[in-house]
Amino acid sequence: MASLRHLSTDHSYELTSAHLVGRGHTCSLQLSSLLVSGEHATVRWTGSEWEVRDLGSSNGTYVDSRRLEPGESVAITSGSQLAFGNRDDVFAVEEVSPPVAAAFAVAGESIYAEQATLFIPNSDDPEFIVFECGQGQWQVEGIDGTQCFVHDGEQLQAGGRIWRLSLPVVRVKTSQPETGPISLSDITLRFTVSRNEEHVEIMAVGSTRSIALPDRAHNYLLLTLARARRDDCRNADIAEADRGWLYIPELVRMLDITEGQLRVGIHRARSQLKQADVFDARGLVERRPVTREVRLGVSRIEISS
Repeated sequence: MASLRHLSTDHSYELTSAHLVGRGHTCSLQLSSLLVSGEHATVRWTGSEWEVRDLGSSNGTYVDSRRLEPGESVAITSGSQLAFGNRDDVFAVEEVSPPVAAAFAVAGESIYAEQATLFIPNSDDPEFIVFECGQGQWQVEGIDGTQCFVHDGEQLQAGGRIWRLSLPVVRVKTSQPETGPISLSDITLRFTVSRNEEHVEIMAVGSTRSIALPDRAHNYLLLTLARARRDDCRNADIAEADRGWLYIPELVRMLDITEGQLRVGIHRARSQLKQADVFDARGLVERRPVTREVRLGVSRIEISS
């Protein structure tokens, strides 16, 4: 994450995607100097770079000793020096890596995203899962599986606390034809299982390229769902639409995990495919919220030991 270091105190401040600087109590970087306006400036991620913008402050915002015009925005890089109100009270830009999604509780506790996914209030038993869903948008999923879009600055109540979301602008990358996005419908999932079933490797094989998915804890979850769908395919009396569904209480009992851990495993598996540019990776595990069932969303399956 990007950060600022206050040269006079040597204290570092990590930057959220839209960092408000000023004297006001709502500011992310709250300064006490009377030379600083209530809402003095913003330091924000544009999707491709960091920039600082003066908000019409009385005593100015400075970048490398140059005072910005009111409302002016300037790109900043590692080593840039910023000052707010007093040009001699300097903050050095130490890092300019893109921000990650985060959630901040009123009491000061913070949560940072894992693979563009936030588990709130924790990853052991999340009440909400916030994830980047493509095209720079974010969604939140509740315990019941319902989903809706969510935006930077919105608040969620979980674990008896209120959490403010910091969701960065996500730059939509341009894909090349040979490495472009592929669909789940174009994939065969090949599972290779060790004899003691402690290791499960998965290869997603498409018509244009293949994706090796490293051994992860959630791979056994996918293997369990794959076996259920494969077994139902052997029964001609079961329609395609009804194959492979497992009740969530049954599945968590089979895997000896909690429902919270199941939800986390599903999201981590989806995120792994999304990182590999499978554009509809959300469909890797399908849900029936009313009957509380899930199944593997890929019909072409191969399992070998």
